[in-house]
Amino acid sequence: MLGTLGLLSWGGCSTATDRAQVNPGPTEDGQQPRPYPHHLDPESVSDVQVFREVTRLRLTNTTAAAFPPGTLWINRRYARDVPAFPPGETLELDLTKFVDEYATAFKAGGFFATRTPDPVVVCELQIGDQLHPFVIVHDNPE
Repeated sequence: MLGTLGLLSWGGCSTATDRAQVNPGPTEDGQQPRPYPHHLDPESVSDVQVFREVTRLRLTNTTAAAFPPGTLWINRRYARDVPAFPPGETLELDLTKFVDEYATAFKAGGFFATRTPDPVVVCELQIGDQLHPFVIVHDNPE
């Protein structure tokens, strides 16, 4: 009985606080893992249409506004830096390049995927202290 208790206490537990103190550093393609900015309130929804085709994300800026470079957030967890995004332009992004604060990649799926892909539910562009939500038009993970 005491041996079992000793093993349980010796094994230790990893908590969110323990994981948050680990900075995995930039990924191979230079993306910096970071936590989602929960302290920011989203602006009104911008008319940028988001289409997901298996492992690719296509964004079309149908507004009259130009978006400067920023951080694109997927599902309020995964992020990657994106270039300036002028009106009428389309960005095509690889979903596997989005990482969370622990450098875990978005489960994009694809032909050789062994796990069920994550859906794209929320897409927001962070520019400084502003979050611009976009419109998810189509999410096709398969």
